[in-house]
Amino acid sequence: DWHNEAQDTEQNRQMFYTLEILTEAIKKKCQVAFYYLTYGPDKRVRPRRKDGEREPRVYQVSPYAVVATNGRFYLIANTEGHDNLSHYRLDRMAEVTLAEQLPQRSRKEVEGFKNGRLDLPRHLAEHVNMFAGAAVPCRFRADIGMMDAIIDAFGKHIDVRKIGDEVEVDLQVNEQAMYHWALGCGSSLRVLAPQTLVERLREATQAAAALYTEAKV
Repeated sequence: DWHNEAQDTEQNRQMFYTLEILTEAIKKKCQVAFYYLTYGPDKRVRPRRKDGEREPRVYQVSPYAVVATNGRFYLIANTEGHDNLSHYRLDRMAEVTLAEQLPQRSRKEVEGFKNGRLDLPRHLAEHVNMFAGAAVPCRFRADIGMMDAIIDAFGKHIDVRKIGDEVEVDLQVNEQAMYHWALGCGSSLRVLAPQTLVERLREATQAAAALYTEAKV
């Protein structure tokens, strides 16, 4: 309806304003500050707070790049107090301001860069759905009919072996990203390594099965 269309238009306007600020910050190699929005049970967004704190958390980050993936725009940045790269959705960032007095943190000091450079295609393939954290060696076996989805998700920097009606895949990927991706694939995919991920998936699927087994109609 009209109200929803007006709300969507305002959100788009805000996101493009955010993009302008981030583009300027990346060009000037300075930091930015913002609130990060999250949904509550009432389906309304509000600034994220740390546990036990009344005031919203202010995020202070060094922005390096804005990327589009899975139909959304993300900021790749280093968050103050951390040494790795983080990802923030532009449509969740609010009241973004330049911090020109604070220089962007050197890429040489941030985990995720190689010789001060970021290989974006590889980075996106290793961080499906933009989960932060280092990539780890992973192996899984899947139905051969999933090859399109596998390539779409992880790109071509993977090792693939055909085994009967299945494929066995070795790749470098963020463990949390692989965890969620594997859960979404259900019985069409089975993770073989690392063992920590295998255990997490076993526990998650057993818990899900218990929920439906015990469910009362």
